[in-house]
Amino acid sequence: MLELLGEPAAQLALRHHRIVRASFAIINYNHGDYVGAAVESALSQTRAPDEVVVVDDGSTDDSLEVLGRFGPRVTVISQANAGPASATNRALAAVSGDVVLLLDADDIALPHRLDRVLAAYEENPEVDWVWHDLQHVGADGTTRLDTTPRQVGYSRGRHDHRADVVRGRLPITAPATSALSWRTNFLRELVPMPASIRTQDNFLKFGSLGGGVGYVLDEALSLQRIHSTNAYTGAGARTESMRTQSYADMAPGLRRLGLDRLADRFDAAACVRQAFHGPSRAAHLDRLNSWGVVRHVPLEVARSVRDLLRR
Repeated sequence: MLELLGEPAAQLALRHHRIVRASFAIINYNHGDYVGAAVESALSQTRAPDEVVVVDDGSTDDSLEVLGRFGPRVTVISQANAGPASATNRALAAVSGDVVLLLDADDIALPHRLDRVLAAYEENPEVDWVWHDLQHVGADGTTRLDTTPRQVGYSRGRHDHRADVVRGRLPITAPATSALSWRTNFLRELVPMPASIRTQDNFLKFGSLGGGVGYVLDEALSLQRIHSTNAYTGAGARTESMRTQSYADMAPGLRRLGLDRLADRFDAAACVRQAFHGPSRAAHLDRLNSWGVVRHVPLEVARSVRDLLRR
């Protein structure tokens, strides 16, 4: 369980020791067309990373062949397909850096990403995480798209939302995997996460907001590809189904971190989405939004709806 507030000074000092090594962690599943560019972008930073770790989650395409071309410059771990949460757990156990930057296998880190992120840690030695913006691009990795979402409350500077998250509130939203980095010691307090979790980046973001202090850079430092095989972003109806299931999947892990009220909220949201999934769902969407069930649902409403639907 995370020490949510009032962390002992000795523990903080251990967590926030001087950064000596920095790691990239990449999770890959059947992205043979893209993973080579992702790895190359990590290796080509203006400040070279100390290691790039790739966990291949049982790909059936040519991913391992592509990764093999990098030789000893990349640590490749191959496992039987177990899902993104399991692969992320494996990667985070393997990295040796003081700071770890996540990068999706179909995305691209811009050359100065690591330099900017490490500078933020050095200028803000008390923070546990540093996140930044993303730019959506097409499948070619170069065509900029105007679909990049605007995040709620995601402004440059220091962020400490622990008190809100402990009460079951999420005052900000944040971009996807390739915008995220952490001090490794802090991140390992959040894992291993349950293997059933389908949106592992969301779980890590919620846990980080509930247990740590961070810093946001208002600069797009990674390119997020939008293509026909995206697992979540831009996946249309599949995204909606995954969101519903991910709410239910995340609740046990959030309880393990001591975020019980946030877990209650996600339990309730999952129940509501499941109740209205199908032909009747569209008719009730406006009503659900007016309740705030999709996001920022009041705790008392969440509990009432959950209890009602489980009778």
